[in-house]
Amino acid sequence: MRRTITLSLVLAAMTVAGTAVVTAQTADMTDRALWGSVADDPSTGAISLGDYKQHNGKLLLTWRMLPTDTEDTAFDLYRRVGTGSETQVNKTWRGVTPIKNTCYQDAAVNAASALNDVTYRLTYTGQSETLSTFTFKADRLRAREPFFTIPLKSTEDVSGISDIVYQANDCSVGDLDGDGQFEVVVKRLLTVLKGDGSVESDGAGAEASDRRARHCVVWDAYKLDGTHLWRIKSGPNIILGNSSNFAMADLDGDGRCEFVTKTGEGTVFGDGREIGDTDGDGCTDYRDNWVSHYTGPSDKGPGGPEFFSVCDGATGRELARAPFISATDRGNGWKAQSESWGDNYWKRANSLRLGVAQFTGKGMQVFLGRGVYGRTVVEAWQYDRCADGDFEGTLTRLWHFDTSNAGGSDTNKDGKSNAAYAAQGNHAFNVADLDGDGLDEVMYGSCAWDNDGTGLWSSGLGHGDANHVGKFLPGRDGLQVFHCLETGTTQIALHDARDGAVIWKKADKAVNDMGRCMVADVDPASPGCEFWMYGNELFSQDGTELKNADGSRKTESSANAGIWFDGSLSRQLINESTIRSFVNGRTFTMSRYDISFNNGTKSNPGWMGDMLGDWREEVIVPDATKLKDLKVFSTWYPTDHRFPWLMTDHTYYMQCIHQQVGYNQPNNLGYYLGSDLSSDAEAWEAARKVEADRLAAQHRNATAVSGVTLRPATAAADAWYTLDGRRLSTAPAASGIYIHGGRKAVVR
Repeated sequence: MRRTITLSLVLAAMTVAGTAVVTAQTADMTDRALWGSVADDPSTGAISLGDYKQHNGKLLLTWRMLPTDTEDTAFDLYRRVGTGSETQVNKTWRGVTPIKNTCYQDAAVNAASALNDVTYRLTYTGQSETLSTFTFKADRLRAREPFFTIPLKSTEDVSGISDIVYQANDCSVGDLDGDGQFEVVVKRLLTVLKGDGSVESDGAGAEASDRRARHCVVWDAYKLDGTHLWRIKSGPNIILGNSSNFAMADLDGDGRCEFVTKTGEGTVFGDGREIGDTDGDGCTDYRDNWVSHYTGPSDKGPGGPEFFSVCDGATGRELARAPFISATDRGNGWKAQSESWGDNYWKRANSLRLGVAQFTGKGMQVFLGRGVYGRTVVEAWQYDRCADGDFEGTLTRLWHFDTSNAGGSDTNKDGKSNAAYAAQGNHAFNVADLDGDGLDEVMYGSCAWDNDGTGLWSSGLGHGDANHVGKFLPGRDGLQVFHCLETGTTQIALHDARDGAVIWKKADKAVNDMGRCMVADVDPASPGCEFWMYGNELFSQDGTELKNADGSRKTESSANAGIWFDGSLSRQLINESTIRSFVNGRTFTMSRYDISFNNGTKSNPGWMGDMLGDWREEVIVPDATKLKDLKVFSTWYPTDHRFPWLMTDHTYYMQCIHQQVGYNQPNNLGYYLGSDLSSDAEAWEAARKVEADRLAAQHRNATAVSGVTLRPATAAADAWYTLDGRRLSTAPAASGIYIHGGRKAVVR
């Protein structure tokens, strides 16, 4: 059973300093989500080393803590084997020991010889009401595999050509059908096979597709039990690689995620409807006009008409469509059009970004970007669920920013012109409340846009690859930005997210290209987070080189992603299918199984984040062929620490959505979680304060009303009234300001 508070979208309530506030995410944030993992049999070869080995071959149940939980929140856990009677696992002859952790290692089940399914049930301690259940299938218990699989649907119907397949690539998660559980969407790229079955071209680069196939990219949606929900086929005019971005978020406040991506003529949606010849030029496949592997001169335009579409999460049908930021100006020649973006072969014009953000305080909006190396254009769009001709919804552009426009000095927050924001983009972007106003900004690399579309700040450090936004300095107000550069002499820089001010930076003597950097608390001997660039030394919070006891430099070669997996407060590192602790060594080697990582030397998982159980993070990866299945790995290590489900932190949740956009980037929290916490309660207090401050600021800005108590729109004993005194017969269905319990209440 899920405890759900509905507030136009699914919400979780929490109390900070006596004030009721809400956190507006899109999955059911009140689901305990009991989940189970079982580690491999240690006799077949250790999957972890050192102190970790004691947990190999054991079974772990995990569940979520919610922002509403207190120090007294505790649970009981029950086990049923097959059709037998139920046993309370935390009860012995001495009595019941309430479980205060968010996990339980059940040593009483012999997984290797399991003949029956085993079902677990979670309740609050001393209560009978079921919070969540989980069933281990007997065959999975006997297999002793630390993952479950989602079979991939065949793509034979997409191309019908034996040597063309569609390999699984980046993934994302979201509640598509409103059932309170996450679903998975996987992007699959057109791949050409050689005669011996090996890969000739895997589609991971930004290149044109094989002309024999009609579709370049396929997006498939699955439930966690393997049910295939829908398939969207891109058509011929979507460029492969990291330009085929997508996002999953609740745009209309109904508690279900919509799916958003770039589309074009020939795109086929989940209900079979196709975008036809929209401009009447007799052509829907523009690839014959492409030069090299980017769009080029033609009398029909580069790549044809470009759109983005909002699709229904449950069915994949198109709900609304609008033009994507145009790469062309029909009044100029083709060469001039391409060169306006920084080259004469359309690569820079096709550096595309797509995501979502809370720009207005009313749900989420769509963010679009084109260009990172030179000219850059960004836009925000509002989606509303209301019929409009052939569509079930409408899209309205909220703002547009073009670095080629002269203005800006009188409107951009830093006083700089629009031109100062050109050539400042990275291969990924982050969405977070950078300036503390309760609304989202977009950190594009070396620049950021405010929620109203004006420039927030531009550092002028130029283009880079990896970028990170989060709470990295526990003692400093607000969020910080850490990224690496490939233009100029600066290699890495740490900024204040509010105004882009450089806190510290490291530079080389000559112009350099530093392709990777990482930030995480990996070293308990050093307070706060550590910072480093690829294959180089670690730096402290103030940029000082960290040293070992013998005076040598502390170094870390892995600069891919961080993950909370083993139960310690320090973060582990995941790279090239291995999870490793900076202090304790290898934690888990996934390459022992039939898996592969994505995007060549970048070696990315399909997706990673806190999806299933407690605050530790899961990893989604495809099989070795990228055609058979997705494997979802979850920790089997117990922990004494308990924290709110990480998805309830807005900064973290937004990075989970955008992890797969451009060059994959790890998730970071909006509050500090690390080895030097004084107690778990310190992180709880910080998490609640961050969310309370964000929502209080958001609603102040959105309503200009102060002293408002936010209340869920659920039936209650005391009546609801409109501001003009009219009593409502039920809780309000529409958003707005009401009187409830004698106080003003904002319903979203």
